[in-house]
Amino acid sequence: MKFAVLDFETTGSQPADEIIQVGLVIIDQFQIVDRYTSLVKPGIGIPSSITTLTGITEEMVADAPSLDQVMSEMFPLLFDCVLVGHHVSFDLSFCKKGLPIQATRHFQDEFWIQWICFASYFLRFPACSSAW
Repeated sequence: MKFAVLDFETTGSQPADEIIQVGLVIIDQFQIVDRYTSLVKPGIGIPSSITTLTGITEEMVADAPSLDQVMSEMFPLLFDCVLVGHHVSFDLSFCKKGLPIQATRHFQDEFWIQWICFASYFLRFPACSSAW
């Protein structure tokens, strides 16, 4: 089974907020086979609280690619993967905002698992044993 471990940094947690960084690791047969990371130029400012939390500044994203550019590079890596995230509903909502409509059908909630469930399965601790 192939997994894509995905994480976003954003300007906040509200629907109007935007992605400012994408991190992705592809795991196949328990080996990291690909990585992707990029800053993203948001259409809104980065609050100082987010800069404090993430270390990402306005200057760092000033010349970064747009979300459309980043998603077009990242999206092909996600095919045939089960997506793994830390806060799945949050990541999924931002992922869907950045993908074309036809692509979002591929990433419904059932294709995502929480990283703690992913880890519990492979490390054999009981956190999410009922999810498997």
